[in-house]
Amino acid sequence: MMKYFKLLLIAMLVLTSCEDQLDISSEDDVSPEVALNNQTTVNGLVVGLYSQAQAADAFNGTPQVLSEWWADNSDFKGSFPTFRAVEDYTAVSTNTSINAIWVQNLDVIEACNFVLNRLPSADVDGLSDDLRSQYLAEASFLRALTMFNMSVYFGQPYQFSQGSSLSIPIILDTFDGSDLEPFTQPRN
Repeated sequence: MMKYFKLLLIAMLVLTSCEDQLDISSEDDVSPEVALNNQTTVNGLVVGLYSQAQAADAFNGTPQVLSEWWADNSDFKGSFPTFRAVEDYTAVSTNTSINAIWVQNLDVIEACNFVLNRLPSADVDGLSDDLRSQYLAEASFLRALTMFNMSVYFGQPYQFSQGSSLSIPIILDTFDGSDLEPFTQPRN
């Protein structure tokens, strides 16, 4: 009986001991002021664009392999039902593999938008105009390439409506969650 009492006492202490939530920010949660502070941090920011782009659902395999299945250039041999649905032309909008491609590519675009919207006006110690222009060009190219790839994956072919159908939302500003209008337009 005493054993159960001790267990109950310990459980009560553990479950009710702390009411305050800890306010811990992530190690990689860096404010824009810190990220755009000097040439080294800006270089890390631009290198981070490439790091984000090499995720499996952006430029490192999954979309490219799915495209091969759609084109009947290869066959899926495996057990993932989301990939099987793509290969069998039965994928639906809730397919998690397709959703991951969409989300990861939008993350790359969002990171590029951050650089393109913040770097031109930032006062960065030790950053030359040539290097600033190079970083902006790299972010512009990566954003354009990502948007092109998303249009290929998610847009209708030109012949479908002679090019008048929308493909993906073109988002050029840093998304802060306030304007959802670009995301509410009907898409393919």
